[in-house]
Amino acid sequence: MTKPGTSTDLLKTEIVLKNEENLERIKICLDQLNENQIWHRSNSHTNSIANLILHLNGNITQYILSSLGKEPDERQRAVEFSIEKGTNKEELILLISKCISKANQVIRETKEQRLLKEEIVQGSPAFSIGDYKRSYVMFRKLPEFSRQVNEIIRKFKNQ
Repeated sequence: MTKPGTSTDLLKTEIVLKNEENLERIKICLDQLNENQIWHRSNSHTNSIANLILHLNGNITQYILSSLGKEPDERQRAVEFSIEKGTNKEELILLISKCISKANQVIRETKEQRLLKEEIVQGSPAFSIGDYKRSYVMFRKLPEFSRQVNEIIRKFKNQ
């Protein structure tokens, strides 16, 4: 980790805190829903809460665990949305909890020099967002992760 109090440390701390806050919001919603509700789709063009959680897990895995943590990028994005039943509530909570925990660990341990290094950070170049600094990816993706959590909460409130 960098010296305490650097802007990089502050960025990392804020990202980790926001990830933990978002996880708690997801858990609160899921705790109040049954299996049918978490998999409910109002029509074939919408996603269930479970699909959104699987998608959020895929995003965090790809952008944080793969690009920063050097885990293989084996994401199958289309599957996140095509699944209609299967993973139960407890498994979803465990899946997203482990993912966020691992992501926060990777964020805490990533050195400033690595965050500032430019390289392709997503899968193959054909599907890449380009040569962006990893810190840019974290800035860009954190609001998207929060928007996805807000969509989960919106669907929860509409149950």
